[in-house]
Amino acid sequence: MIEQSQWRKGGMVCLVVAASMAVFSVPSGLLRHSIYKIFDPLNEQVTAPDDATSWWILGPYWLIFSAILFAALYLAFLDIRYIRLQFLSEKRKLFEETMRDPSLFQKESKAEPKETDTN
Repeated sequence: MIEQSQWRKGGMVCLVVAASMAVFSVPSGLLRHSIYKIFDPLNEQVTAPDDATSWWILGPYWLIFSAILFAALYLAFLDIRYIRLQFLSEKRKLFEETMRDPSLFQKESKAEPKETDTN
Protein backbone atom coordinates (compact mmCIF):
# COMPACT_ATOMS: atom_id res chain seq x y z
CA MET A 1 0.00 0.00 0.00
CA ILE A 2 1.19 3.49 -0.76
CA GLU A 3 2.23 5.46 2.29
CA GLN A 4 0.69 8.78 3.18
CA SER A 5 3.96 10.66 2.63
CA GLN A 6 4.16 9.36 -0.94
CA TRP A 7 0.78 10.69 -2.02
CA ARG A 8 1.48 13.96 -0.23
CA LYS A 9 4.67 14.31 -2.27
CA GLY A 10 2.73 13.38 -5.40
CA GLY A 11 0.13 16.04 -4.63
CA MET A 12 2.82 18.65 -4.12
CA VAL A 13 4.46 17.72 -7.42
CA CYS A 14 1.10 17.98 -9.19
CA LEU A 15 0.47 21.41 -7.68
CA VAL A 16 3.94 22.66 -8.62
CA VAL A 17 3.58 21.41 -12.20
CA ALA A 18 0.08 22.90 -12.57
CA ALA A 19 1.24 26.23 -11.13
CA SER A 20 4.26 26.22 -13.45
CA MET A 21 2.05 25.57 -16.45
CA ALA A 22 -0.30 28.38 -15.43
CA VAL A 23 2.58 30.81 -14.88
CA PHE A 24 4.25 29.78 -18.16
CA SER A 25 1.03 30.42 -20.07
CA VAL A 26 1.03 34.13 -19.24
CA PRO A 27 4.37 35.28 -20.71
CA SER A 28 4.19 32.81 -23.61
CA GLY A 29 0.82 34.17 -24.69
CA LEU A 30 -1.00 30.83 -24.40
CA LEU A 31 -3.46 32.22 -21.88
CA ARG A 32 -4.24 35.30 -23.97
CA HIS A 33 -4.60 33.24 -27.15
CA SER A 34 -6.79 30.72 -25.34
CA ILE A 35 -9.13 33.44 -24.14
CA TYR A 36 -9.32 34.94 -27.63
CA LYS A 37 -10.03 31.55 -29.19
CA ILE A 38 -12.76 30.73 -26.69
CA PHE A 39 -14.56 34.07 -26.51
CA ASP A 40 -14.01 35.34 -30.03
CA PRO A 41 -13.53 32.31 -32.30
CA LEU A 42 -14.69 34.04 -35.50
CA ASN A 43 -12.48 37.12 -35.28
CA GLU A 44 -9.14 35.90 -36.66
CA GLN A 45 -7.70 39.43 -36.82
CA VAL A 46 -7.41 39.77 -33.06
CA THR A 47 -5.02 36.87 -32.63
CA ALA A 48 -1.77 36.41 -34.44
CA PRO A 49 -1.80 33.52 -36.93
CA ASP A 50 1.09 31.55 -35.42
CA ASP A 51 1.30 27.95 -34.29
CA ALA A 52 0.82 28.83 -30.62
CA THR A 53 -2.79 29.79 -31.27
CA SER A 54 -3.73 26.50 -32.87
CA TRP A 55 -6.41 24.40 -31.21
CA TRP A 56 -4.01 21.47 -31.53
CA ILE A 57 -1.65 23.24 -29.10
CA LEU A 58 -4.12 24.99 -26.80
CA GLY A 59 -6.49 22.05 -26.28
CA PRO A 60 -3.98 19.46 -25.09
CA TYR A 61 -2.08 22.05 -23.04
CA TRP A 62 -5.14 22.97 -20.98
CA LEU A 63 -6.36 19.37 -20.81
CA ILE A 64 -3.04 18.30 -19.32
CA PHE A 65 -3.17 21.27 -16.95
CA SER A 66 -6.71 20.32 -15.84
CA ALA A 67 -5.80 16.65 -15.40
CA ILE A 68 -2.81 17.50 -13.23
CA LEU A 69 -4.85 19.95 -11.18
CA PHE A 70 -7.64 17.41 -10.62
CA ALA A 71 -5.03 14.79 -9.67
CA ALA A 72 -3.71 17.16 -6.99
CA LEU A 73 -7.25 17.75 -5.68
CA TYR A 74 -7.94 14.01 -5.63
CA LEU A 75 -4.77 13.38 -3.64
CA ALA A 76 -5.75 16.13 -1.18
CA PHE A 77 -9.18 14.54 -0.63
CA LEU A 78 -7.52 11.15 -0.28
CA ASP A 79 -5.25 12.56 2.41
CA ILE A 80 -8.16 14.14 4.28
CA ARG A 81 -10.06 10.85 4.21
CA TYR A 82 -7.02 8.92 5.44
CA ILE A 83 -6.52 11.34 8.33
CA ARG A 84 -10.19 11.00 9.27
CA LEU A 85 -9.93 7.19 9.22
CA GLN A 86 -6.80 7.32 11.39
CA PHE A 87 -8.62 9.53 13.89
CA LEU A 88 -11.61 7.19 14.07
CA SER A 89 -9.34 4.15 14.42
CA GLU A 90 -7.46 5.72 17.32
CA LYS A 91 -10.73 6.81 18.92
CA ARG A 92 -12.10 3.25 18.69
CA LYS A 93 -8.85 1.82 20.05
CA LEU A 94 -8.92 4.18 23.03
CA PHE A 95 -12.56 3.31 23.73
CA GLU A 96 -11.81 -0.42 23.62
CA GLU A 97 -8.82 -0.03 25.95
CA THR A 98 -10.99 1.91 28.37
CA MET A 99 -13.76 -0.67 28.31
CA ARG A 100 -11.30 -3.54 28.89
CA ASP A 101 -9.91 -1.93 32.03
CA PRO A 102 -11.02 -4.20 34.92
CA SER A 103 -10.88 -1.42 37.49
CA LEU A 104 -13.68 0.33 35.64
CA PHE A 105 -16.20 -2.38 36.50
CA GLN A 106 -15.13 -3.22 40.03
CA LYS A 107 -17.36 -1.95 42.76
CA GLU A 108 -15.70 0.49 44.98
CA SER A 109 -15.34 -0.76 48.50
CA LYS A 110 -17.30 1.13 51.04
CA ALA A 111 -15.32 3.77 52.73
CA GLU A 112 -14.19 2.94 56.22
CA PRO A 113 -16.33 4.65 58.77
CA LYS A 114 -14.76 7.69 60.23
CA GLU A 115 -13.89 7.49 63.85
CA THR A 116 -15.79 10.00 65.80
CA ASP A 117 -14.06 11.90 68.46
CA THR A 118 -15.84 11.31 71.78
CA ASN A 119 -14.20 13.92 73.90
